[in-house]
Amino acid sequence: MFIIDFLIRCASYCYKRDTLFVYFFDNAKTLRGAPPLPAGLAPYACDRDNLELVKTLIKPFPRMIESRIKHDNLAFFAISKSRWIFRACVVLGPKEYPIAGFPLRFTATDAYLECAETIPAWRGKGVAPGMVNITMQTLLARGYSRSFLTIAITNTSSCRAAEKGGAQRIGIISGTRLFGHWQSRYISLTVDERFACLAQ
Repeated sequence: MFIIDFLIRCASYCYKRDTLFVYFFDNAKTLRGAPPLPAGLAPYACDRDNLELVKTLIKPFPRMIESRIKHDNLAFFAISKSRWIFRACVVLGPKEYPIAGFPLRFTATDAYLECAETIPAWRGKGVAPGMVNITMQTLLARGYSRSFLTIAITNTSSCRAAEKGGAQRIGIISGTRLFGHWQSRYISLTVDERFACLAQ
């Protein structure tokens, strides 16, 4: 299994192509329309301050998520019986953050939602839209009024979940990685001064 994973990583380093939809959330507006989290799940927002506590609640705790939290990002979980059902990270602005080689430039009130995942057994049950509610509450309390999200254009179920949660599709990022170097372009679908962070 390790050898197969290693070969996949090598192949991805040599050649990878990503085409992603870019979504936008007005956090306050999204919070008003976001559905509640399904019953039986406990939501948690995790940062450096409560990381050790949340690690005692989730076994095993995802190492990738822990690494991102230690770089001053946020993580969100929906938990059932010491197991994560949903997980996601949030990159906080101000920051320039490359997506498929394209530099998204976030202001001090912008956040970028990434690495969202729901385990297969819980997909289609409203977990991801319900966690949008928790995420927006937390971000607004910390002074972040806008959020962005990218989803592979082939991931139709995640696109539906984002749109159900209140996301507005505003563009496409397309990039190709050859031997570790990205060549990317951005195709704007929305001409709007609010989204200057997407300009080249």
